[in-house]
Amino acid sequence: MTVHRFPVILVYIFLFAANLLAAGPRLFLTPTRVSELQTLVTTPSSHHQAAFDVMKARVDQNDWTIYDEDGTDGNWAYARGWLAREAALTYLLTGDPAYATIAYNACEDMFLDPGPDGRVPDDGYGLSRAMNGMSFALVHDWAYDGLTQPQRDWLYGKLISTLDNWPSYSHPNLENPDQASNWVGVCRGSELLVMLAASEEGNRGGRYGSLKNNLATHMANAYGEKGYSQEGSGYTGYTMTFLLPAIFALESIGDFTLTPALQSFDTFRHIVSHVALSYEKNPQRILTTPEPQVLTTGVDNHGGDSMGTGWFSLAWNTLQSSQKGHYKWFYDRLMGTAAPRIEAEKYESQRAGIVWSILCYDETVTETDPNTDSSFELFTFDEDRGAYLFRNRIERNNEVLVNLMGDYTTHGNAWNSAEAFDIGIISNGMRFAGSPGKNTSSPELFSTLLVNGAARSKDGHTGRPVFAEGGLDGGGYVIVDGDLKYRAMGLDSAHRHLLVDFTSDDGDAVISTLDKVRVQDSQQYTWQFNIGGSGIGSDNPLTYDEGISGTLGNEGGRPVFTLTGTNNESEAVWLKGWVLSHP
Repeated sequence: MTVHRFPVILVYIFLFAANLLAAGPRLFLTPTRVSELQTLVTTPSSHHQAAFDVMKARVDQNDWTIYDEDGTDGNWAYARGWLAREAALTYLLTGDPAYATIAYNACEDMFLDPGPDGRVPDDGYGLSRAMNGMSFALVHDWAYDGLTQPQRDWLYGKLISTLDNWPSYSHPNLENPDQASNWVGVCRGSELLVMLAASEEGNRGGRYGSLKNNLATHMANAYGEKGYSQEGSGYTGYTMTFLLPAIFALESIGDFTLTPALQSFDTFRHIVSHVALSYEKNPQRILTTPEPQVLTTGVDNHGGDSMGTGWFSLAWNTLQSSQKGHYKWFYDRLMGTAAPRIEAEKYESQRAGIVWSILCYDETVTETDPNTDSSFELFTFDEDRGAYLFRNRIERNNEVLVNLMGDYTTHGNAWNSAEAFDIGIISNGMRFAGSPGKNTSSPELFSTLLVNGAARSKDGHTGRPVFAEGGLDGGGYVIVDGDLKYRAMGLDSAHRHLLVDFTSDDGDAVISTLDKVRVQDSQQYTWQFNIGGSGIGSDNPLTYDEGISGTLGNEGGRPVFTLTGTNNESEAVWLKGWVLSHP
């Protein structure tokens, strides 16, 4: 008897191939969610339609140079990767394979025509591998069904090569046991995302577990309860555009290993506590419209670095249900439909952050104005790291934000600044006090208490908590012990008190400091603000100028100073100070 098996084998091969071709994305999206998004991007007056139209118009130009942040730096790969990410999502939401081809070609060009600095995902500098590897992962996952088999094979081969080469890459920031550097979240987060996009977690079980352990250690050591880090919010925002996608990708495959760690700090409070709705022009960016002002912490840049690159949108997936109404109100005015920006620069349009705006924004939420909610706390304290932030309201060019830093912990191989006692002030769209950024060698760049003209010692520089209390008006009272920082500069002890009072009937903010020091020998003390012009947040002390002018005077036998400037809306803003105790 003859058994006819051949046709049956052919049927099984056909069914397997058909299933593979219709697999759809593995990460972030289900078929149901893709269908929902396809409806939302065609819904008139919706956030999704507006954001998608911006993204599609950019992709339709098929020109990577419009994504290039600096046309002179020779880094063509990043811009091509950002085009590729947007094109891949455009394919997924339209079904037009032409967009999958644009995404593929942008990736292929990284190797065919790499540009002067030759950045690729499977070789070279670690942060470059991370950025480009993430682009390849998203294209492979989102554009897969629109590509030919040879194109899929090529992309997959590059993912495998990237994974093969990561374990041998060495850098001190990745090897320090504290794992506190942004490098860990960026590099390990990207590698994990590449592994999941290639479905390699089973074949690389040891490395898979190691990556998750690295990220868990990073989250435990690098961030406080409200997400503040010794490196500052700029680096936090940068890291989160890799770390959060990695966590959400894990959740996509049913692995919730890192989810509890993410829930242990409050991304919502972090963002609304230090990001103003006021804007400023950052000369280092190519944007037409200004960027959000931020209270500078750690080694933060003066402008809104990492603001508008995806972090605000990814944060949607970290919110508690009680926070979503307030966040929608804030987000819409910061980066969404109500933001005072040209349409092409809304929706986190830098570095393809717009893809997360489309994927994560929640249309079902009803916005709630936090200014009309008497239970909404406008102050935010991160006691783990020593970050105390105050805010009187959330209203463009009519808000005051103040911070005092305690700098309670420090970890090796991560950016650091001796920021205990540092004060930051943003008022009505003007920055009146900021931090030195990465320039830690110039005392004049600190907004702190100087001792004999110095802002720090080469030795230990952390502070210690003493007291903190906040009020529903957004103000409060904090006492920080200068501890190791000031003892290393020769003092027996040093305490900075800060009172922030927003209860004035005429809307003025009252900010008062009291510095109490004990020392055996005579010292010279300088109470100092960095008002810009000398380089807030810059390696170059002359890069930025806030346009603030100052005058000194005397009232009632006491020294006074007045700082005045004009904000981005051509409105005059001033700050006046009385020195109540002086030599």
